[in-house]
Amino acid sequence: MIVSILFIGEEQSPTAKKMGWEWGSNHLCSKTLMEALDTCEDFDKSNANFINLFKDGELNREALHFIREWKSPCVAMGQKVQNALKKEGLHPWEMIHPAARGKIRAKENYAAHVRDVISQVMFDCEMTIAAMNTEDPRMEYGEWM
Repeated sequence: MIVSILFIGEEQSPTAKKMGWEWGSNHLCSKTLMEALDTCEDFDKSNANFINLFKDGELNREALHFIREWKSPCVAMGQKVQNALKKEGLHPWEMIHPAARGKIRAKENYAAHVRDVISQVMFDCEMTIAAMNTEDPRMEYGEWM
């Protein structure tokens, strides 16, 4: 099953801006995330899409609109993003930000966390599709959040 996932980050760092790096470019915390996605057997990272929720320290309304219109699973990376989306009435899958500190920062720990989140997302997609195929009236395409 091919599933596109929108990963929602916080804000482009000053270093990333200066160097022209974006999510998926294999630099800074993007490298951590991309390496962790490489360990996911049931998800091809070429189906990963990225957006930052904040710009210049403020909630980016254009990004928020894009997220609301996205019709596949969304994964919010980090508590600041998760809390801001909840305030907007959105409840995407939650994942620890790849720049997090502590034990999760270890490559194998973060990869295991990402695999767990992606497995849950993929399972939910499979169950949603199965319900849609049985013509369950409670299920509508795009109810990912």
